[in-house]
Formats: sequence, C-alpha cells, structure tokens
Amino acid sequence: LHVKDTINLCVSKDTIEIKKDQLVPEAIANPEKDVSCINTEVIIDGSASSKGANFKYLWTSANGNIVTGANTLMPIVNKGGDYEFQVENTQNFCKAFATVIVFEQTVPEAAFEQSVNGLNIQLTDQSKGIPTKWNWSFGDGSISSLKNPTHSYTSDGEYEICLTINNDCGEHIKLSLIHIK
Repeated sequence: LHVKDTINLCVSKDTIEIKKDQLVPEAIANPEKDVSCINTEVIIDGSASSKGANFKYLWTSANGNIVTGANTLMPIVNKGGDYEFQVENTQNFCKAFATVIVFEQTVPEAAFEQSVNGLNIQLTDQSKGIPTKWNWSFGDGSISSLKNPTHSYTSDGEYEICLTINNDCGEHIKLSLIHIK
C-alpha cells in the first residue's frame, strides 16, 4: 500500500495482508418423523449443520407451521409442509440452505389398482393418508405385507381381495371382487 501526501509529496509504504474468509456453512436437516394424530409436534433435526458462535439459523415455511425454535438447529413443527433452513456465517456472511419436507399423516383411506394377466395379478396401492402398514389378503388364503404386491393364483375363479392399511391416525379396509381367467 502506498500513500502519498499531496501537500509535501512524502510517500509512505506499508504492507497489509488480507485474508479471505471463505468458510461456507453447511445446512443439513431431516425430520425425525411424520406429523400424525399421535405425533402432533415433531422436531426437524439440523444438528449436523455448521455449529458455533459465528453461525446463525433461520427456519421458514410457506405452508407448514413452526411452533418454536425458528432460530435454532432443532425447531418443533406441527404441520406437514416444506421447511427452508438457512445457516449464515456471521463473520463472512456466507449462507447455506436446505429444504426439508415434513409429511402429515391423516385418517387413512384404502384404495388400489389391479392389473390381471392370466392367473397373475399386480396390485398398486393408491391409498391416501400416508399409510405405514399394508396387509393384503388375496382371497385364496395367501397374504402379503408389501405396498405393491404381485400374486399368482393356481386356478381360475372369483376372489375377494382385501387391503387393510394403517397409520397413526387409524385403519381402513377396501374389498374388491376380481375374476381370474
């Protein structure tokens, strides 16, 4: 650095070292579980993010609800939605962002589609309410707990397929009569 006095034309020289602070923070977050009839409030865990006195945190949501902790690593929410997480380094103003989706279970409503090919059937769950358990009965004594099972019948006939779904908000059953040829 050179500084020149314009009156007496004296020049002063000095060296200044400028260190570039490029510490970019990390924003990492995950919900602990779904909001449900049992878990009416859940924590979003941002504890894997950058930590320290020089970091500040901000949670926002356009369609969810933050109960407490909007400026912490572990906010409590009570509604499903998209949550935006911002971590800022207060010394260099660098920011990092993460988006977390919190799902909200509701009373389940069982529904499914079926595709029959000869003695084989493919079942595709179309249920609402975010089920967490599926129990299928194929009407021939066979069962499955898969979300989207396939099944092979041993003979033609009429069978009653029963889907029972569960989540924290309840249970629902859907029956459907199928013809296997």
